[in-house]
Amino acid sequence: MDDKVKERLLYDFYGDLLTEKQREILNYYYNEDYGLSEIGDLIDVTRQGVYDSYKRSKSIMMNYESKLHLLDRHFENKQALIHALDLLKKIKDNLSSSFHAQNDLEALESILIRIEESY
Repeated sequence: MDDKVKERLLYDFYGDLLTEKQREILNYYYNEDYGLSEIGDLIDVTRQGVYDSYKRSKSIMMNYESKLHLLDRHFENKQALIHALDLLKKIKDNLSSSFHAQNDLEALESILIRIEESY
């Protein structure tokens, strides 16, 4: 996974655990796509100050991830869900002659699809 993408996901998962100022800087950086100098101008901080806050915030989020593994679990669950859907489709195809089993499997499939789409 690209480092920038991983950082944005870490911010999505752990951003609320940062200070208001750290969240503001990272929001401009990740969501508004501002550069460090532009952020500094917006919040009246030097570019170096913005950079230091960005690095510190990134380190904090990576530390949270190393302890909580929310991002890792998210991707593991997503992969497991995709695998479960694939297996379900195979089972459904094999049970096409049993009407009730087919209906139950279709209901289960629609639930799993809704969960998958929410990611």
